[in-house]
Amino acid sequence: MKKDIFIVLTQTGSIVSAGIKLAKKKEYNHASLAMDVSLEPMYSFGRRHPYNPFWGGFVEEHIHSGTFKRFPKTRCSVYRAAVEESQYAAIEELLARMLLEKERYKFNVRGLMTAAFDKYKKRENYYYCSEFVRRVLEEAGVDVSAVPEAVHPEYLTALSDEKPIYTGLLREYR
Repeated sequence: MKKDIFIVLTQTGSIVSAGIKLAKKKEYNHASLAMDVSLEPMYSFGRRHPYNPFWGGFVEEHIHSGTFKRFPKTRCSVYRAAVEESQYAAIEELLARMLLEKERYKFNVRGLMTAAFDKYKKRENYYYCSEFVRRVLEEAGVDVSAVPEAVHPEYLTALSDEKPIYTGLLREYR
């Protein structure tokens, strides 16, 4: 039996994200993982505080609070991916463990910079957003071979068999 998970790609329009969008010429520059179609909550590596783009780590994200509340014009695309029940349970377990130990995890600035040049070097307990999504799925036994280790958010769409289930303003997602 399969269960659905959701990969959420976003573009807040912040100065940092606008700069990345301009430099990389990509629609989205942030990736999150949700276990429910409501997208509540989403998990990722990003801003720990909405007003400080340089203090990052493992975060629980919500559509109507935190960074996404600060940037109400955040655009998104939501992708559904089917995983086995055992993989779904493993993802939930990994996320729960990470939430309990979230201070152990740091934002992988170096990894983000090297990924821009399609280079990858694994660092224990350091992640950037799309690296986190890929790694959690891989550790849960999901086949992520279609996604390179130097992962950009849009590469994660290879894990879905369909077009986005929603594209538009995140705050208008239902």
